[in-house]
Amino acid sequence: MRKHTLCAGLAVLALFGTSAKAAGPASAPAAPTSTAATLPEGTEGLSVSQSTSRVAVDGFLVAPEGYCINQENYYKLRDLAFLLTGKSTAFDVVWDDEYQCISMITGRDYTVAGGEMAPSGGAEIYKFVPSYSEVRLNGQPVQMTGYNINNNNYYRIRDVGPLIGFHVDWDNDNAAVIISSTADAIAPPAALQPTLPEDVSGGDGAPGSTDMPDVSGSLTPAEGEPEEPVYPWIGPKIDGVLTILLDAGHGGTDIGSYNPSTKQNENTTNFAVAESLKRMLEASGVRVIMSRESTSTTLKGADRKEYVRNVCEQGELDLVFSIHHNGSTAHTAHGSEVYVQAPGLSPEAGTEGKPDPSIVSSAFGNRLLSSYMNMGNGLISRGVKETSTLYMVYTAGDYGIPAVLSEYCFIDHTDDIKLIDEPHKLEAEAKAMYDALMDFYANTPY
Repeated sequence: MRKHTLCAGLAVLALFGTSAKAAGPASAPAAPTSTAATLPEGTEGLSVSQSTSRVAVDGFLVAPEGYCINQENYYKLRDLAFLLTGKSTAFDVVWDDEYQCISMITGRDYTVAGGEMAPSGGAEIYKFVPSYSEVRLNGQPVQMTGYNINNNNYYRIRDVGPLIGFHVDWDNDNAAVIISSTADAIAPPAALQPTLPEDVSGGDGAPGSTDMPDVSGSLTPAEGEPEEPVYPWIGPKIDGVLTILLDAGHGGTDIGSYNPSTKQNENTTNFAVAESLKRMLEASGVRVIMSRESTSTTLKGADRKEYVRNVCEQGELDLVFSIHHNGSTAHTAHGSEVYVQAPGLSPEAGTEGKPDPSIVSSAFGNRLLSSYMNMGNGLISRGVKETSTLYMVYTAGDYGIPAVLSEYCFIDHTDDIKLIDEPHKLEAEAKAMYDALMDFYANTPY
């Protein structure tokens, strides 16, 4: 009998069958077949169900539990790491106590915690909210679209692949996700059938002895991804005083986006615009809370989220407004975009007359972008975009408070930088923000 080497990532093959539940890629031409489930209140606008798409890793069928959310496909990070153990794109997933976040570490095999590949139980979805856990890759924060479903975090496979370095494709003929453990695409197998290396089964077909972990029994949920807390709905304070948390993004040692030609950075640019806007708002009787008071203040990651949560819990906010200027790797992207809250961030929204903050967030975001377009300076629109992963937007949404993040232009683009390279131009940007705020809240209770 010819012997084959079996890595830990393929240990689950003994469990596979053609009815394996898994998540498919984001760009599947056809929606995966799935069993619909009733969603909790506050998640209207999103469709979610357990996925019955098939999944193959380097040609072998695998069976990670996944969900299909608006025809995009989501897995647990621990399951993906487990399946890639022993491969060139192996990575570990652990809980980082210092940053209180999920940490992905490339270049090493996954540390088995127990519960990998285990189904969560029945098809009932009793909890479905955006995942609020910060995720870091080799110590650096990363943005991935994720949801907490029944107390487990699931992340979009199309986001995870490029970060780790494996390739994801979709085989429409077999309705299957094709994962290659390298960044290069591989051809899908001719027939997607469970395949067992010869040394994992005896002559009677029973599983043989291997060094792989037992994933066939009843397992406890994986450690390292604690249950997401549910924050109380607070909502805007309707008291006749417009109160805005004004956030100048980045700061201190975190300079944000940077223009290598002009040496202009996002830290100082964001702060200058925020200071100008603050003066205009306060002159009109608006109460402004600044997230930082100088360009030397470093407030990032978990600390910034905690600061926003503390302000929200005081129960006096009407809006969180975060000011940023964009950047791109190739320095070719340009234009203005505004990020607003996706529906359903607050689990209590929509119950007992509590409004979903995304309604106000979206309406103001559109008004803000219109204000930018009316400046007549040649700035182009990249649109208003819903998000549940930018923490300056979703953190306030947890409490039912609207939030918007502005990316006025690209600081590293040769044309866009000309819109913000002088003090009077930053003042003009702040004035466009001020006009949008005053016009919007002339007809919105506060």
